[in-house]
Amino acid sequence: MLRVMIGFWAGRAIADTFYVWTTSKAFDSFGEVFGDFYQDWQAVALQLLGLAGAAILLLVPWPRWVFRWINRGEREKARA
Repeated sequence: MLRVMIGFWAGRAIADTFYVWTTSKAFDSFGEVFGDFYQDWQAVALQLLGLAGAAILLLVPWPRWVFRWINRGEREKARA
């Protein structure tokens, strides 16, 4: 078990060092990326539209509507 733990922590130390190094490099340029992105009104509108679409998918009572649509089709078949 000691060998496993030593290997785990050695690999973890290397991976964590890599993650910290790459994160610091990435965050140096994030300010420019987000600054350019949020100055474009079309990009902001697209993001808001996507959020509204996700909210609609979550908040609409889909099962009730689907079953109502299915039952309507059965009622129309019964009338014919």
